[in-house]
Order: sequence, then C-alpha cells, then structure tokens
Amino acid sequence: MSQFIAKCPICEKGDIVEEKHFLSSRVYCTNCQTEFAVKGNEFKITKYPSSIDPDIRKRLVERMDEWHTLSDWYNIAHQGYTIQEQMYNNALQGRLPALSYISTNIILHKGEVAYLEETSNLLEPHSVRTYTGGTRGVSIPIPGLKGVRYRVGSFKGTSESHEELRKVDSGILLLTNKKLVFSGSNRIKTIKLDKIIQVYPYSDAIKISVDGRRKPSYFTVSDGKLWASAIKGLIE
Repeated sequence: MSQFIAKCPICEKGDIVEEKHFLSSRVYCTNCQTEFAVKGNEFKITKYPSSIDPDIRKRLVERMDEWHTLSDWYNIAHQGYTIQEQMYNNALQGRLPALSYISTNIILHKGEVAYLEETSNLLEPHSVRTYTGGTRGVSIPIPGLKGVRYRVGSFKGTSESHEELRKVDSGILLLTNKKLVFSGSNRIKTIKLDKIIQVYPYSDAIKISVDGRRKPSYFTVSDGKLWASAIKGLIE
C-alpha cells in the first residue's frame, strides 16, 4: 500500500510515495524512480535515475549525502542551489532588498539604506582569573585537644587567566550600507563598515573585529551566515 507525500521535485511528473512493507518501507517517485530517505520534513536522495538530464543528475550526485526539504531539492535539481544559498550568494554580492518601514529610532543619513535588523545581544570577552594550588608544611597535635592538630607551613598556588564571553546588553542590531549599529538599553555601539577587518559567522551569532580595537565584539542573530555574508558583500 502506497501513501502519497508530494509531487516529485526532480522530474515534476511523478508522485513521491511511501510504500510500506512488513519490516521496511520505500520512498520513491512513481515516474523517475528517484529514491529518498526521510527524516522529519527533510529528505536525502539514496538513488537517482540514470535517464534524467545530465546536469540535474550531476547536481544530485554532488549532494547525495545532504538532507533538504523537497522544495530545496527542486531548487538544487533545477538551479543548483537552495533558496537560502541563493540568499547568501546575493548578500555576498551586496544584493540585499532594502527593508521598508523599519521600526527604529536610529537616524539614517543621506544616502544610507537599512538592510537587516533584529533583536540581538551584545557579548564581549572578559578576562577571568582562576587560582589553583595547595598547602605545604607539617601538622602538630595540640596537647589536651584530642584529634585537633595545628598546621605549620605556607600556601603555594598559581593563577591562570582566560577569557569568557559575557552578555553586556540587549537591544537592536541594524545593518546599513554604511555601518553596523547596536542600540541597547545601556550601550550604543556604532561600527563603520570600512573599519571592519574581519567578520566570522556562527550559526546564531557573528564575531566582528574592528581596526584599532584589541578585542572583538559578538552579536547574537538568527542567521549568522546571512549577516556575515551581507556585511562582507557591502564592504566588498
């Protein structure tokens, strides 16, 4: 018995169905016979048809170990990239849609356009010192006090310093074609794009290193790769 899942994103003619057996199941296209593994709402191609367009087949072969939604597989098969990947590529080339009706108190100067804005936390590295060590010497029993001893000696220890990220403030992070602005309840931080020497993306944050500043700043965002791509694209 087969259960319909969706139209096939590869050939666009057949249906993706799940054919259930006693101890196993098979998810495949009824037309092109592409087979999938399923994990939640994501799919991985396990078998591709040899009769399809060579360019599509090449794209599928290169990504057979990847998990994507069926809509992403459609874009991969027919364009070579997912919608998210295209958004990153556009950002790297400085092609970002200007945001209209931004609710912000930040004043934009003439010729300045806002691109990205969202709530964010500002984190900065702080030095933390920890101590390790022990005592040395001898212990001497005290007459008349059974089980009580007095220690004669000294304490010898070492201290080590390392950096930890600490949340400094919460607020709004705004990216324009001229600067990156963090506006928090206690701290306002403005970074001109031409002063940025490095931007590093995390899944949910970006690290910004600025010329003339010893320590970098970290900002939490929903998509670190998008923000980093946009900043690099605007700089370049």
